[in-house]
Amino acid sequence: RQQVTQMRVYKPSPVTNMLNQTFTWAAAQGQNNGNLMAFAASGTGTPAFSRSYTYDALNRLATMSSPADASNCA
Repeated sequence: RQQVTQMRVYKPSPVTNMLNQTFTWAAAQGQNNGNLMAFAASGTGTPAFSRSYTYDALNRLATMSSPADASNCA
C-alpha cells in the first residue's frame, strides 16, 4: 500500500515553500500498521504546527497532542 509522506507547494523562483506537509506512518519501533503517527505543516504565510497521535490496542485513536500548542490538544 502506498502512503503519502510529504505534500509540498512551492514557488520555484526564488524557491520558497508555500506549504510543506509531512506525514509519519511508522511508530518509533518501525512498525507501520497504517495508522498516522504524526503530521507537521509549515510554509510561508502558514503557521507551523505539528500533531502526534496514539492508538489503543484495537487501533482506535486514543490521543492527539500538539507540542507547540499551549493547550496541548490532549
